[in-house]
Amino acid sequence: MYPVDWGNAEDIVRSLHLAALLFCFWFVATSDLMAGRTLFRPLDETEFKTRHRNHKLLILGLMVFWATGLFLIWKATAFDTTAFSPKLVAKLVVVTTLSLNAVLIGYVALPFLERNKSLTFGEFSFSTRWRLTIIAGISSASWFSALCLGGITFFK
Repeated sequence: MYPVDWGNAEDIVRSLHLAALLFCFWFVATSDLMAGRTLFRPLDETEFKTRHRNHKLLILGLMVFWATGLFLIWKATAFDTTAFSPKLVAKLVVVTTLSLNAVLIGYVALPFLERNKSLTFGEFSFSTRWRLTIIAGISSASWFSALCLGGITFFK
């Protein structure tokens, strides 16, 4: 039996982690653009099916993102919280927020849009538009933060 080269495994997992982030970001961006169409017209049945498929793929991507992220944390800190840097804590807060927001989208926003598929965004009540805007804002801010924390060297 050959010994495991954890250095190589770590590179592979880091690559998977980045791929999962980009995979998720792609589905978030395309779904947000699709949702933006409700400003002008109601979504059609094909668009709703695409949004539901994208959301399922996003959840799958988040599972990979969490699994690879936890592996990387284990390699770097052995889960010793005293070894957690402020940046790592920020990453955990951001990823937890975007994960919980994805669940909120799946259980609140998508079902609401499905029930009201004949309406444009402007035809929703003010309170409903406000709630959907908050959900979308949390999503945008947390995904942008994840990209910045993980991919821009200025934030290291």
